[in-house]
Amino acid sequence: MKYRRPAIFTSMVLSALAAVFQVLYGLGFFAGLAWGGAKQDSTTMIASFVSALVMIAIAGHYASMLGWLPSLLNAKWQGRAEVALLMFFTLEFAANLISPSSAEQLIWVPVTAVLFVTNLTIVWARPKA
Repeated sequence: MKYRRPAIFTSMVLSALAAVFQVLYGLGFFAGLAWGGAKQDSTTMIASFVSALVMIAIAGHYASMLGWLPSLLNAKWQGRAEVALLMFFTLEFAANLISPSSAEQLIWVPVTAVLFVTNLTIVWARPKA
């Protein structure tokens, strides 16, 4: 239980930083460091902006868990969201592991590994009802 709050904070910060990265990628920076190292084109740029919105929403969810923003979910849906985020970051970690871009792997495998571990901690340390 004592590790839950630091895990939530870490997940919030990393999600916010990932959102910033995706916005910058969508603006043409960091070529080859996302989307499997694919060449930047309009599809990857739009996907990056959508990804940034998702990561902002995820960071906002964590901020609400810390009490910094009002929660949009009741306790039942909060638990479901936590499990869904654990599954999401598990898939992100796996996708980065198999990415054809070694530069992308170098950056995102550690980040998604930390997000996986922190979300596992969040789910595991959830207060029992």
